[in-house]
Amino acid sequence: MVFAYLRQQHNIAEILQQLSTFKNFGKPPGFDDLNRKLNLFAKVLTICEFATIVAYKIMRIVKKSECKTTLAELGLTRYYCGLGTPVWSWFDLDYFPVFHLFVLYGFLFALIHSKNCSQISYHVLEISYHATLRIDHLKSLIVSCFDSNNPKTSYKRFEKCVAYHNEILNLMEKIDTTFKSVMFGHFALTGAVCACLEKQIIDGHNAFTGFCHFMSWITAIFVVCVAGQRVINASESVSDALWTSKWYEADIVLQKCLLVMLTRSQKSCTLKAGPFGILSYRFFISVLKTSYSILCVLSS
Repeated sequence: MVFAYLRQQHNIAEILQQLSTFKNFGKPPGFDDLNRKLNLFAKVLTICEFATIVAYKIMRIVKKSECKTTLAELGLTRYYCGLGTPVWSWFDLDYFPVFHLFVLYGFLFALIHSKNCSQISYHVLEISYHATLRIDHLKSLIVSCFDSNNPKTSYKRFEKCVAYHNEILNLMEKIDTTFKSVMFGHFALTGAVCACLEKQIIDGHNAFTGFCHFMSWITAIFVVCVAGQRVINASESVSDALWTSKWYEADIVLQKCLLVMLTRSQKSCTLKAGPFGILSYRFFISVLKTSYSILCVLSS
């Protein structure tokens, strides 16, 4: 997932630059307010990540003796507890300062790794919100397109709306192409991982840490599915804006041109997770169903 994201850095930079340019159609209303809300959400997400990882590591250390007992019952040797997961090593780790250095290394690695993955999910959400803000701006322009009694003014306004719509459609297509492989990496093993974590929680082996890990995965999945659903809803609402405008006051030629835009707006913009499907609330439910099916197989 991270490697796919790094490969797309050039395209992501172009998307961000395009979302920050308002030369042709002006700044969308609410742009600054949306930025403040997204920045606040990013801070809350970072704090929650840090708190979860700290709690996860502390519980691993607290459950160290219980972990040793379990490994001894299973006859597993050379495994050392108290780290992120029981670690096999050919040399002794359980003494100062080697064990403490490994704990620190594990904490830093988990923090960096978790930050990378959550940042990718958040980045998809952030870009989708700014892209759909452009759609909301387009809808307001469409509604006011036929307010003028001058046919030439209505033509110019409608031409601007068509150009804006084309730019948004190209932007959506580029976002989908850029993040398709990234989301494929995200969901490739999501169902299996969630099922294993659910099994860990049900069996009662380190249930708290398993729950923290499970919630981290679920949150990352839900964030990108919210982004995908928002893109679908926003793109489908363009036709509603066309219907609510005063299109009936325009001349016949302009009404026929409006039908072309109306027809194109019937096709939803989407964000895909490779061959797995389209990111949406339905896709989120399907991932949970998949994890439950795998859990049933593991429990049988």
